[in-house]
Amino acid sequence: MLWSLLDPETVWAERREPDVAWRPLGPGRWVALATGPSGRPAVVRLVSTEPRDYLDPALAPGTIWPERASPA
Repeated sequence: MLWSLLDPETVWAERREPDVAWRPLGPGRWVALATGPSGRPAVVRLVSTEPRDYLDPALAPGTIWPERASPA
């Protein structure tokens, strides 16, 4: 059950995400990247079981992803 002032169509409407590429950071840790305004990949979303990842500025949404062979 969901208690909300918004109508159900708004709450449950499907949201279209930009085309993202999911990159593994390690066990239970993933980052979603999409092409940013500069044409380089930028962080869109972080999914991690490690709480410290959410405090890492390099993994913050909007951060340009560094060009490297393998993710952190």
